Amino acid sequence: MALYKKQKVDLGKAGKFTIKKGAMTAAAKREGVSNSEYEQEHKGDSGLAGKRARLALTMKGWKHK
Repeated sequence: MALYKKQKVDLGKAGKFTIKKGAMTAAAKREGVSNSEYEQEHKGDSGLAGKRARLALTMKGWKHK
């Protein structure tokens, strides 16, 4: 059983892609580190792990209204 849920998203010109909720948490658990440590380690990576890490760091900076 997968640790994450898939959700399809259509961003118009940016294209369609699938968001896997919980995928980064699962990857961090596999490496034995926390989510924030994983994000910091992989923020400079090319590829999907880097994209996920940069997005997570960006979203952590957002404020709730």
